Amino acid sequence: EYEEELAAATAAVEEATGPATEAEAPVAEAQAAVDGAQAAVDEKKALEGDDADPEGLAEAEKALEGAQATLAEAQKTLDEAQKTLTEAEAAKDAVLQYPSRAFVANVVREDRIKFFGIPRCGSYCAAAVKYDSALHAEGIGEPVPEEPAEEAPEAPEEGAEPAEEPAPPARAPKNQPVIVPVERVLCVHAMGQAKDLAEDKQLLVEAWAKKLGEAHARADAKRWAASAM
Repeated sequence: EYEEELAAATAAVEEATGPATEAEAPVAEAQAAVDGAQAAVDEKKALEGDDADPEGLAEAEKALEGAQATLAEAQKTLDEAQKTLTEAEAAKDAVLQYPSRAFVANVVREDRIKFFGIPRCGSYCAAAVKYDSALHAEGIGEPVPEEPAEEAPEAPEEGAEPAEEPAPPARAPKNQPVIVPVERVLCVHAMGQAKDLAEDKQLLVEAWAKKLGEAHARADAKRWAASAM
């Protein structure tokens, strides 16, 4: 399944690359036309006295406006094509680059399985554990922008009960986290039992891998916040 998703995402990137590349040439041509039209306008404006050419200047300015409109249209087309390409690339990056679950029915018959000791018959299942974390050497990012100071509350009128003082704001990290993706593997085996892990057990391993990733993300976020105060 992941191979089909990756192939589709790769095809979408290739399909979006062509229009983005083709849209660059019209922008360059339109920019050259604008530069030429601007030079013509400047040349007409520099004429003085008997050499002045109001009609020629008006035509040059009209040509400049047309060139600028063409450039804007070409730039719009390029921006849209680049946006489509960027979205396609992001979608491809989001596709899991390997199967979310791998299963080997009999480990002694699989050459890719390596043993440290005496091999035993049984099955093996591995599930991807993915989560985001800021617990790394470059995890402390830019300072958090300061919020505008709140206006001081108005003084209570005479005879009125004093307003309760607001609770002090909770401490928060002074810097922004730098999030990076983390990839781990949850492995389960039934070696020594000489039987396969049933499909429902494999799905359970995959579900626990997802829960483990969510738990790691929460724990890492708390640890990062405590270290970044």
